[in-house]
Amino acid sequence: MNYLNFHAHQPEISPDMTAVVCFEPSGPLPATPPGQFTACGIHPWSLSKLSAGEIEQCLSVLAEYAGSGLLCAIGETGLDRLNGPELDLQTDIFRRHIELADKYSLPLIIHCVRCYPELLQIKKLSGSAVPWMIHGFNSNVRQLEQLLSHGCFISFGPPAMRGRNVKESLLKAVPLERLCLETDDSPDDIKSIYGTAAAILKIDEAALLEIMNHNFESIFRKTNDR
Repeated sequence: MNYLNFHAHQPEISPDMTAVVCFEPSGPLPATPPGQFTACGIHPWSLSKLSAGEIEQCLSVLAEYAGSGLLCAIGETGLDRLNGPELDLQTDIFRRHIELADKYSLPLIIHCVRCYPELLQIKKLSGSAVPWMIHGFNSNVRQLEQLLSHGCFISFGPPAMRGRNVKESLLKAVPLERLCLETDDSPDDIKSIYGTAAAILKIDEAALLEIMNHNFESIFRKTNDR
């Protein structure tokens, strides 16, 4: 079983590590090495840099990629109250990502900052049936419980492994079958994140590796069928 990195921006270079690498649809889709997987979406931060026409072009390219079988997921996409344009625009573009994800049965990799009530309202109204993975979760137990009650997977990266008790308590509060681990855009090694997580959760690292492989299959089923 490989060490699975559920959200990254660079491929893993070791043969025993596999990453879901996120790109934006602003140009040709970069090739990923064998054993690595590709996700694509418009990050909410990028919306401030794009004209309306450029956003539509990116969405058109994203739809082409989604329909081509090249992607294992849509994302990252989402909502950010601290960065990006007005929330109405972010919401509209996020909804369109959800529509593509549902159309092509692809999971969503979601960036969310201080918009969890809005995110959950959108999820309820959309009736989306694909897995939603909240990457880099960094909020509180109340928000965590609400996300879990709506079937979301929760992914933790390096900030959750820095020895802060509040972060460790969040990690422990996630049922193991909903837990994911990632590096995001940090230089951290995914193996070190597994080691730290196993120590926090007080489980054997081999057992954690097995759980993460099961969760990866649960989220990225179409990936494993290729």
